[in-house]
Amino acid sequence: TKTGSRSENSKGSLSWNGIEKLGPLSAVWSSVRARSGVEYKRSHSGPVDRPNARSKAFALSPVVSVDTTFKNGLTGSFSWDKKRTTSYKLTGAGSVTENDTASMSVSLNYRFSAPQGLKLPFFGQKLKFQSNLDTSLTFRASSNESRTAQDDHGLLQVDPSVSTRDFSVTTDLTYSFSRSVSGGLKLSFSQKRDEKRDQTRRTMGVHLSAEFKF
Repeated sequence: TKTGSRSENSKGSLSWNGIEKLGPLSAVWSSVRARSGVEYKRSHSGPVDRPNARSKAFALSPVVSVDTTFKNGLTGSFSWDKKRTTSYKLTGAGSVTENDTASMSVSLNYRFSAPQGLKLPFFGQKLKFQSNLDTSLTFRASSNESRTAQDDHGLLQVDPSVSTRDFSVTTDLTYSFSRSVSGGLKLSFSQKRDEKRDQTRRTMGVHLSAEFKF
């Protein structure tokens, strides 16, 4: 009897361009691109005629993803992903484990720039310095939930064995003053929540950097 692992995989995607040209949207956005994707996997392991394990996974990766550029130069992105994986143990009494994950992210970016430079008085003369400030704000959230039962019907009746919720917010500022001076400031906050243990962990961070080139 042949043994080993076998898998099947199928996926597809759909994208939209030129959304910014629709009606009043053209007054706000200069470009909008959206995309959706789907993927399905199946796998078996063990003897061909009597596998000892099998699994299937269905993912919307992404459910939707959008990249935008506003008329004022602000750029943004949004992404939402979902995935469900079901694993079957076919030996002994048998069992089935279902794992659901989801994630979402939103980000905004903008550059404050002085392309003509800044004129600063220096020993009676005015020197030009080009200055740029890049700013970004990012929000991320994710969840993970897992259940185990003897069969598919039992999954609807049991409580999750794993249930977590995470999210984070990050602000990033990067400054360049001419080619000689640059710096950055990063502020972050994250929270990890374990629903099963009723535990929450929060973390705050501040990172400051400066670079001088001579």
